[in-house]
Amino acid sequence: MSIEQAGQSIPEDTRSQGNSVGENASIRIVEVLAEDATQDSAKRTDSYQLLSIDTSSTAPETNSLEQSRERLMCTAYRLCELNEPRMAVMLVMDHLDDYLHSGDFVACNSVLRCFDPSRLADAVIITVLGITLGAKQKLTSRNSFYQRALEVFGSRRGEDEAKALLSKYQ
Repeated sequence: MSIEQAGQSIPEDTRSQGNSVGENASIRIVEVLAEDATQDSAKRTDSYQLLSIDTSSTAPETNSLEQSRERLMCTAYRLCELNEPRMAVMLVMDHLDDYLHSGDFVACNSVLRCFDPSRLADAVIITVLGITLGAKQKLTSRNSFYQRALEVFGSRRGEDEAKALLSKYQ
C-alpha cells in the first residue's frame, strides 16, 4: 500500500452558517492507493481518501477559550459534513477529555453551550453525552445540550427511539 499526497493543503473556509475554522487552519486530503491483489487482469487500484485536519493557529492568544471552542466546533461540524463521524468523535473526545481531566469545566461548559447537535452526527452527540456524564454535576450547560440532543434525535429517529437511546446518558 502506498500513500501519496493528492495536491497541496487546501485552505478551509467554512463560513457557512456563520462559522469559521480559522485563518490558518487547513484540511489536507491524502489519497491512499491500495492495489487489489485479487484481480488477475491488470492490477486494479482503488483509492480512498483520508482527512488530516490541522487546527493550529498563529493568531494571538487574546480569546483563546473562544478560539479553541470555535476551532473544535467548526472542525467537528466540517467532519460531519464530510461524512467522517469517526474522526469527529476522536476530535471531540480528545478535547473534552482534556478539559475534564484538567478540571477546565468552564471550557467544557462553553463547548456544551455552543455545540449545535443538529450539525453533528449521532455518534458525536452520544460521545459528547457519554464523556461528560461523570461530570454532569459540574457542567451546568450539559442538561441544555442533552435536551437539544433529544430533540435532534427525536426528529431523526422518532421520539420513542430517541428517549430509549439517550436515557442512559441523562
